[in-house]
Amino acid sequence: RMDMQLYAGDVDGAVRSANRAGGNAPVIAKARVAVIKKAADAKAQLDGVPAEARGDIGYIFSRAQWLRREEKAAEAAELILSVPSNPTQALDADQWWIERRFVSRTLLDLGDAKTAYRVASAAAVPSRENYRVEHQFTSGWIALRFLNDASTALAHFAKVGQGTSNPITLARASYWQGRAAEHLGKTNDARAHYETAARYSTAYYGQLARARLGLKDIVMRSPPDLATARLDVVRAIEILYAIGERDLIAGGVAELGERSMDMAMLAAVGEVAARHNDARGMVLLGKAALGRGLPLEHFAFPSVGIPDYRAIGPEVEPGIVYAIARQESSFNQRAISSAGAVGLMQVTPDAARSVATKFRVAYDEKRLLDDQTYNVQLGAAALGDLIKYCRGSYILSFVGYNAGRGRVKDWIAKYGDPRDPKIDPIDWVERIPFSETRNYVQRVLENLQVYRMRLGRGSKLLIESDLRRGTRSN
Repeated sequence: RMDMQLYAGDVDGAVRSANRAGGNAPVIAKARVAVIKKAADAKAQLDGVPAEARGDIGYIFSRAQWLRREEKAAEAAELILSVPSNPTQALDADQWWIERRFVSRTLLDLGDAKTAYRVASAAAVPSRENYRVEHQFTSGWIALRFLNDASTALAHFAKVGQGTSNPITLARASYWQGRAAEHLGKTNDARAHYETAARYSTAYYGQLARARLGLKDIVMRSPPDLATARLDVVRAIEILYAIGERDLIAGGVAELGERSMDMAMLAAVGEVAARHNDARGMVLLGKAALGRGLPLEHFAFPSVGIPDYRAIGPEVEPGIVYAIARQESSFNQRAISSAGAVGLMQVTPDAARSVATKFRVAYDEKRLLDDQTYNVQLGAAALGDLIKYCRGSYILSFVGYNAGRGRVKDWIAKYGDPRDPKIDPIDWVERIPFSETRNYVQRVLENLQVYRMRLGRGSKLLIESDLRRGTRSN
């Protein structure tokens, strides 16, 4: 109980449980709490645990975490690898994976790919789907791209898509199986894997697979036939629109998208949202349903939701504005992040004030949340200015929009410049150390491909050239 409470960050509950357990539990708990709180005396507390108690798996976790934070990744790895593959003591496999991921990626940065692979691949199977996917993908990617071991990589990639219907994950699994098979000289197998990935036209790796096969377009499935739709649900949604309850609708359609298998009803609800120009309702419904493999792409990428606005900064491709808004706020103008970013484009007041000053428009913090046109105007100007700063690189611009310009400089210094023709931009994106930013860049790039088609800019697939924007040849 103490262990699970500590993994969950419930330090008060853990201390109470430790005191009830007695023995070495209180001193272990005290040391682990110090690490959780990043206390100045964390090392002293860890060192104060008796030698006979240091085989405790929770203690090992906290000491490894402290070592990693102290930039002692090699020592952290040694400690992590000392844990038995089938420990008798319970552990939180998700929290252990997160720590292993940190250490593994740090070791990659230090040039120790062999140990990075061992740390990643030996993890206990996480319980959350996204962590299970990360576990197998990270292990396979290191094996293929850093250890030149395509056979081992192929075995990992084959497990990435197991037990899921999410097109983003399935495309990732098949694309990288194709890359591994290609490395092994298995041309027919590689093509078959790419063809499987290419079915998922709205997913980043599905788009890359299409490009690898020479397919030049995006293909979206048609919405289901509405003839058999349940009218009671549709009428209920119509009533909610009539009385202005869009927040209730947002929660309701998201739950329908996550749970219902009635595709006719889902499509009918999506059509109601479309008639009311409710981009937020459409994307919440469509994204959740699409994540389960249902053919709701039409609603997952609404072509409404961005107001007409006058550009005050460098022009930005309309598809990028839609792609960013879809990922940032799901087209919710009332969205406020924990960092204080607001509105459709999730602009922080500081960034908005800076942009307004630079492009000589009045700054009004209240309008940033209350006026969606103003929000998009400032957000698009910030984005355009960032693209100019990054010399046209979409990868770096999206990194900057999500993680800040400082990270752009840091990661170029660490991983090279993706604008350099000698740098593989696919690997560069995968090396982004923040999971949120890595996912963000991929999602915005895939959104952009779809939005060019949805906004009438043609269905031509430009994913490879978008990854290379800003290079001398682009």
